[in-house]
Amino acid sequence: MVLKFASRAALAATVSTLLASVASAELNNKEQAYCAFMVEQSKRIMLWRQERVPIAEIMSRLSASDEDQATMNQMILMAFDHPFYSDAASQLSEVKNFAAEVELICFRTAMTN
Repeated sequence: MVLKFASRAALAATVSTLLASVASAELNNKEQAYCAFMVEQSKRIMLWRQERVPIAEIMSRLSASDEDQATMNQMILMAFDHPFYSDAASQLSEVKNFAAEVELICFRTAMTN
């Protein structure tokens, strides 16, 4: 399965698909672990974005299963919709903001399934 998301709505749909097997509104350990994984990956991706690492190189740095790799590639593209900054404080802020955005989408999606 190739997962594509270029926007918040697309990311939400992707997470929704991955969590569709869970019927409960409460977050279980699997959902929490998945969201934690997504947040950590988003931090790495945005950090590399702030370091001006090219898209193709970021894609090659992430090793994951084929399905997860497709999802990570789409998250990379989403990160490139965000600006990069020269000063460390702004870079850190952008990394945190992107991770929070991904986390919020993931948890909201998990709780609605």
